[in-house]
Amino acid sequence: MKDGSLDDRWRRVALSTSGNRSDDVHRLFSNIVNEYDFLNRLLTFGFDGYLRRQAVIAAGIQKGSIVVDAGTGTGELALRAVRHVGSEGMVYGVDFCAPMLDLAREKARQRRVERQVHFAVEDVRTFSFPDGFAERVLMGFALRNVPEIETVLGEVRRILKPRGRFVCLEVFQPEGSLLSPFVRFYLHQIVPRVAGLFAPGGEYTYLPNSLTSFPSINTLLGMFEKVGLGPPFAQVFLGGTSGILCAEVTD
Repeated sequence: MKDGSLDDRWRRVALSTSGNRSDDVHRLFSNIVNEYDFLNRLLTFGFDGYLRRQAVIAAGIQKGSIVVDAGTGTGELALRAVRHVGSEGMVYGVDFCAPMLDLAREKARQRRVERQVHFAVEDVRTFSFPDGFAERVLMGFALRNVPEIETVLGEVRRILKPRGRFVCLEVFQPEGSLLSPFVRFYLHQIVPRVAGLFAPGGEYTYLPNSLTSFPSINTLLGMFEKVGLGPPFAQVFLGGTSGILCAEVTD
């Protein structure tokens, strides 16, 4: 890597549980806006697109639905959801990183769906949406970026309507699979080096290290139930290194 001190900084951010972590993560994503989509496709060999398609399918979005994509980033998941809500529905893509949202809005303009998707700066720990606002809440590769996971899940539960569904797409620390050593090597050794060719600030050191302190799939499912989302279940991919977690409002 070009600057080891930058790599070390993003490593510390990934493992931090302090309130300052959100500010650091905001700067991280602001730094890589222009490279983000390209690197996601490159580093996953296009598999990230497949996972997003599967997450939207798992959500079972109906025409006329209101959908919130929390931590929308550049809007990829939100723009996939737009195809399902129809002209009477609406998708709200929210994120704390304004530069990411600028790119998401441009994508919406290019695809001519501006009337069906609205992007806004929001903190997923304190949504401005009212109680029982949405039929579906989606979250793609975003939950591990916030230290207050239960707070976020509580907010998701609050804004969902009765029988509303939450779908969370995430990457997990590989364990207990024949693929685990290879995936771990790829995440910790290959990803930062390849990404460093396009984003030399060391930001992609954050990804593998953010998984170290992130809960396992089973632990997360237990957290879903604790806030009133259940019965939760998970669909796993690549030996458990990726998963789509689903749950509904239980009361």
